[in-house]
Amino acid sequence: PQSLSPAEGIYNFTDADALVAFAEANGIAVRGHTLLWHRQTPDYFFQGSTSEVKARLQKYITDVVTHFKGKIYAWDVVNEAFLDDGSLRPTIWSDHIPDYLAKSFRWAHEADPNAILFYNDYGQDGKPKKMQAILDLVADFKKRNVPIDGLGLQMHVNINSKNEAILEVITKSAATGLSIHFSELDVAVNPKNNPDFVYDDVAKDEQLNKFLLLFNSFKSIPLGQQYGITFWNVGDKDSWLRGYFKRPKENPLLFDDGYARKPAYKVLY
Repeated sequence: PQSLSPAEGIYNFTDADALVAFAEANGIAVRGHTLLWHRQTPDYFFQGSTSEVKARLQKYITDVVTHFKGKIYAWDVVNEAFLDDGSLRPTIWSDHIPDYLAKSFRWAHEADPNAILFYNDYGQDGKPKKMQAILDLVADFKKRNVPIDGLGLQMHVNINSKNEAILEVITKSAATGLSIHFSELDVAVNPKNNPDFVYDDVAKDEQLNKFLLLFNSFKSIPLGQQYGITFWNVGDKDSWLRGYFKRPKENPLLFDDGYARKPAYKVLY
């Protein structure tokens, strides 16, 4: 919202429309990320009474999805709504809009009944309570006929991430019957931010093995549920891990700083 609607009643679709137009001209499908998140939302969204906050959120979701109807075929409707202990993340939404998750999905579906709707989150591996909260959400939505089509598993993992925990998340998520999207994939090689780290052959092999685990596990998901794999940026120099976590010696992607394909690319593709 801070980009699309920086002030109430004002929308700035210029940059987003340009991206969508480029995609359409080049035969590229576009998915939207994300309609509702606890960050990057202007303060005006939270002003006024509970009913005003609810109406403002409903209008935003409706306006944005309607604007891109027929052009953006899938949406991450809600992003990162649960904490590691399985509780609902405390936000203005959760504090003041009862059942805001279900409402958001219903509003998105009403605006574009053909759009594929996802819930997206991170860090379920090794966090069983968080994973269970998401599974409970899906079960509740199905019971109440709330439209949800898929789960986005962000897959921000690293070479030390436990394989068994990752596989458990994938298996349990696929058991919901929903489409499964590895939505923000990167494999960090320097998770402890070692200033002396060297991206050597050992690190590259460990990274490749983790990529292979993820790709092969994705292929094990029933074909009709295999939505896709999306990397979180393209070249290493653009990775959020270097900026957000200030880890300059980080190489989590399949293209290097100059956008050349790494050897792992040829193995995976």
